[in-house]
This record gives sequence, structure tokens and C-alpha cells, in this order.
Amino acid sequence: MPSTLTFARRVLPPLALMTLAACGGGDGPLNSSPPTVTSQAITLQGTVSDGPVIEANIVARDAAGRSIGSTTSDANARYTIRIPEGTPLPVTLVASGGTDIVSADAPAFTLKSASFATSSATANINAYSTIAVRTARKMDGGLNAANMERAIGHVVRQFNFGLDTFAMPDPITTPVTGNNVATAVRANEALAQAIKRTQAALQQGADLTAAQMSHDDLLEALAADMVDGVLDGNGASGANPRSAAVANLASAAVLIEALHDNLHVNGQNANAALDAAISLLLPDNDERIAHSPPSPLMVDQAVTVLTAVREATSAPGIDEALAAVRALDVESAEELRSVLSADLGVELEQTTMSIAVSEDAELIDRINASVREAVVVYEPAPGATPACAAVEQIPAVAVRASAEQVGNYAAHVIDGNPETRWAGGGEPMPHWITLDLGGVHMVNRTRLSFFNHDNGRVYRYSVHGSLDGETWLPVFQNRESQPARWTEADFAGINARYVRVTLESANDSDAASMWAAEVHGRPAGMACAVPTVRVRWSANGDDVNGYRVFAGPSPSNTEQLLSDLPVSSGAIDPDQPAFQYRPWEDLGIRSGENICFRLRAYNDHGQSGWSDARCAGI
Repeated sequence: MPSTLTFARRVLPPLALMTLAACGGGDGPLNSSPPTVTSQAITLQGTVSDGPVIEANIVARDAAGRSIGSTTSDANARYTIRIPEGTPLPVTLVASGGTDIVSADAPAFTLKSASFATSSATANINAYSTIAVRTARKMDGGLNAANMERAIGHVVRQFNFGLDTFAMPDPITTPVTGNNVATAVRANEALAQAIKRTQAALQQGADLTAAQMSHDDLLEALAADMVDGVLDGNGASGANPRSAAVANLASAAVLIEALHDNLHVNGQNANAALDAAISLLLPDNDERIAHSPPSPLMVDQAVTVLTAVREATSAPGIDEALAAVRALDVESAEELRSVLSADLGVELEQTTMSIAVSEDAELIDRINASVREAVVVYEPAPGATPACAAVEQIPAVAVRASAEQVGNYAAHVIDGNPETRWAGGGEPMPHWITLDLGGVHMVNRTRLSFFNHDNGRVYRYSVHGSLDGETWLPVFQNRESQPARWTEADFAGINARYVRVTLESANDSDAASMWAAEVHGRPAGMACAVPTVRVRWSANGDDVNGYRVFAGPSPSNTEQLLSDLPVSSGAIDPDQPAFQYRPWEDLGIRSGENICFRLRAYNDHGQSGWSDARCAGI
């Protein structure tokens, strides 16, 4: 019989300067030995969002739990806070009070975030950061950089709600810009609604512990559950099975509302309030919630929550909807709207409440067990070393360009002089400039200063990386520059010696020009976790000789045999079979690309049917 396939993958992380050994739990002191400290005073800034929150009180604490500063979010739901020199990291940010402009109420739960940056950086405080910080604290080692990276991956996957990880690779460190403001506003409000609806349903329920939970208590239970990346009633101490089951069902209803631009807040369609939130965050931006398409990870979230729904109810159409979603690959996210009808969300609201009040403990267990089998999770590869810093500049040792104008040479982008620039000569764009880092580094951020940014010029630009200067790996393409001195872009890390920035076009000129270009990543010589894709599946019983792993770009095209794994080889654990691959070397995939897996078991009599396909982007 076919095996059930789930898989886990290691994302290329937003790297952190140094791993802190810490004890988790609560918001008290972290026992780190020794902590990383800021070598100079730095500034943290970002947005505060459940929906955007104005006039929130924000307190910054160091690794020992000591208050090191406070501020208030402004009329655009943004904050800036100075962190003193010598501050032990991480800095934890706690936001309370204020007004959520989408709901017009105070936030229902305390918002939290954390920063490991040793130089000035973005540290958004939102629903995603709140669960991620709580989750990281409950992992072995507590709130350290590696755990924070894992926790963010877990939370973004489980509670995606349309958060586009291409436009916003990290909901904490990625600045909110015109490229991602719609996806950020929708996803954060949807996540907040899922939390509120879960808590409201549990208050009516049969489980006394769950019924007495405040919103913050519920977040602690969900965080404890999420330490292994699966919201299934298991995890660290404090996980609550009923809370997990109800949260998955509530998430299903919210996901469908968000999918159809029909997210309800306080019982009413919130599109106008969400559009107002976008305008508040970016007053000159014309993005709207209706412009925000489904994200690839929404497909995975839909599979997970609909699997829970199918176990919870026999309502018509659930099996068909789940089968249709499973047939999609991550590149077909747009088709979710036609696969999942808006009417299904109404049915799911009733299902959520029925499970909250159910006294059938076995049903709760079955719902959670179904999620355990269906979910796609992030986890580190076995033996992986902790994540490293993403915030140190890697100095370029040389630079060259496709063309340069007399007096405005390519070398000017790395000379440190704010008065000199590079220009691409007389030919119109595209033009490129390539930085040689002097050796291979793990890089995951560019910091670029574009000419004429202060006069409204907006460039569309692309970034590629290369090990040898000949074969180029696309990192991202056709992003817009920002109307600020620096345009920063975080992305899944790549190993590269050469980084090429291509200026594709601009809104008011054919000429390519930049003041400066920086590349950030890990310091040379610091060991980092090797990114891997780990495929795992349920065992097919004792009468199995081995498994064959196949892969391809879509569920219907997984015909390439990757591995033949005999049980006798020792390459897999027969009771908990799994195998890992290197994305680039073994699978031939790069950041932003997708891959799907299917398996077949075999024995002396032949082979099984196909497993279900599981897909994800890297």
C-alpha cells in the first residue's frame, strides 16, 4: 500500500551573528554565556501590527531582561528606538496598548519581537513575531538566533494566510514597503483573527483549562505546540490538544475569507479598514488588499487545515475540496480561489464551535493525528550547526560593470565616498555591476543606494550570485527600489563569491546609476547550518525492502528517480524513514524554485502505488 509522505526543509536563514545559549520560558532574564553585545549604539525601527497599531507602548529589554529604552508607535504605526552600546543581545521588544486601526480596539494580546542585530536594523513587531518569539523561548536553548530562525519558519508555514515569502522573506527583519505592504497587512490581520476566534470558541468549550485561557495564554499554548513545527497537540510542556484542533479549524475559516478578499473583523468585511491600514503604513502607496494574490505557502496551509476539517465534519464538499487542493502545486496558488468556495468558510465557523464544545476526546486526538500526517514543516537537518550572522557587511575587494561613464566609475560604489557614484555609460538599461567578495560567503542581504532616489526615481533591479563569475544563480528579479538613501533586500541565503546587481529599468530615465552597493552575510570562517531538504514519510510495515524517492516540478510530474533506499543499507531508519538532499547540488533547485516528491515502497513481490505528492518552494 502507498506510504504517506510528509517532508521538512531547512530554509536559507536570515543569519544571526552569534548563537546564544539561553534558557527559555517567560520574559525574564536569559542565561547566555557569553552574550553577544552591541559594540556601538544602534537603532531598531519597524512597524507595529496586529492590524497596524498606533500609540502602542513599546519597551525594549536586553538579554538579561533589563529595560533599556521605551517609545511609542507613531501615527503611521512605526517606531524607532535607540539601543545603547554594550547591550547584551537579543533585544526583546514588547508592545502593549494603543489602537489597532483595523478593529478600532486595543490589540487583544501582547505583541512581541526580538532582534539579534549588531548594527541598526529593522525589527517589526507583529502577530508573526509574537508567536515566533514565544515559540523560540520554549525550544531547547531558549531564545537564541538559531531557534528564532526555526520558529519563524514554523509559524510562517503553519499560519501563512497569504504571506508572500518572496516579497517578505522574514516578517521581522524585512522592511514593509510597496512590494509587500498588502501581503503583510492581510496576513497579520488574518493571523490575529484566527487567534481571536480560537480563543472565543474555546471559552464556550468543554475543556476547562482551554476555556479559561486569555489570548496571551492561548498564544503560550500554541507556541509550546509549535516547537516541532506541527500544530497537533504535541510539543513542549503547555501544549493543549483541544487548542490545537480548534486553532486549525478556525484557521481554515479565516484562510478562506482571506482568500476571497472577505476577511471579517468584528463581524463585518474588513477590506475598507485593511486598505486604510495600507495607506496609513505607506501614505503614498496605492496598493489594495484586492491586489494581494494567494501565496504559494497558502496551498500547504490549505492542505493542513482542510485535513483537520475532514476529520472534524462530514459536511459535503470537504473531500472534494481537499483532493483539489492536493492536486495543486505551489505555482498554482491563484487556483485556490476557484477550488475553495467562499461558502465553505461559513460551514467551517460552525465546525470550529462544535469541536470547541465537543466532549469527544478521541475526536480531538483524531483531528490532531490527521494534521500530523498532512503537515509540511520546517526543521533543521540532523547535525546542522546553528545559524550565523546576516547583519555584517562583507567588503568587496573588486568591482566591474557592463559599462561605465567617464568620471562615474564602477569602483565608486565601494569607495565609501557618498559624493561619488557609478553610471552605466551612454547605452540605455539594463546595466549590471558585479561585486567580488574575495572568497565564497553565505550572503543574504543587499544594501543599495540608487542615484536620484530623493527625486522620485524608482529602479527595477535584479540580483544574482555566482561561485565562479560565470554561472549565475538568480536570487530575485525585478524588485523596486525605495525612495530612501538605502534600499535593503533580505533573501534566502546563497553561497557566492560574486554578487551581480542588474538595473533593469527606471520610471523616469534610461540611465543606470548608483551611489553605493553593499552585500551582507556571515563573517568569513564562521561555520553555518547547511541548508537541506529533508523528506520523511510513514513506514509501510515490516514487509518492505526499501523505498524509491521521485521528484519533479509539479505533483503530476515527479518522474525523476532521486534515490533507491534499501532498508538494509542503513541509510534510513526503517521505523521513521527519512532522507535529506542538498537543494542545489542534489536537486538542481535554487532559491524561489519549487520541487515536489512522491515515493514508492517495494519488496520481493513488487512495488506499492504512489504516495501523495508533497511540494514546496525553496
